[in-house]
Amino acid sequence: MSDLHQIPVSQGTVHVTSDPGVVLYTPLGSCISACLFDPVAGVGGMNHFMLPRPPGNDNAAAPGVFGINAMPMLLDAMIEAGARPERIRAKLFGGSRTVFGGRDIGMMNRDMAEDFLHDSGVRCLGGITCTDEAISVSFHAALGRIEGRRYQKRRRAELPALDSEYPRSIRR
Repeated sequence: MSDLHQIPVSQGTVHVTSDPGVVLYTPLGSCISACLFDPVAGVGGMNHFMLPRPPGNDNAAAPGVFGINAMPMLLDAMIEAGARPERIRAKLFGGSRTVFGGRDIGMMNRDMAEDFLHDSGVRCLGGITCTDEAISVSFHAALGRIEGRRYQKRRRAELPALDSEYPRSIRR
């Protein structure tokens, strides 16, 4: 068996492959990656976007970092590679809870991706989204096999209450 070729999927990019020796991977926080797979065509792909829409709808600089562009870019690339929307299955990853300006960016990203998939007739089979943890995803795209790893936030050390053991030990 030959070695696997790993391709990082960085923010704003889309990768599609039919090569069973390729693994697409990415770490995620509030960003979302959609993993799409057509089992008949043996084609899979992944994107990685940061925000659902650009502020002020100005996305000329980096269109792939916005879900409104990244999702159709991925679906179009899948279709160009021989996939058919009615056969494509999707899983979503990332979207960890990150509140900015009173809005949960991860949830907004997830909702945008789910809406796009539904409107496009692509069946979403779940995934791991909107947790308090970061995640890394490895996707054997042409085989439809996904591996993920959760990274728990480090917990702050538990400090005793001010009126517990510390004051008593100082008084002794």
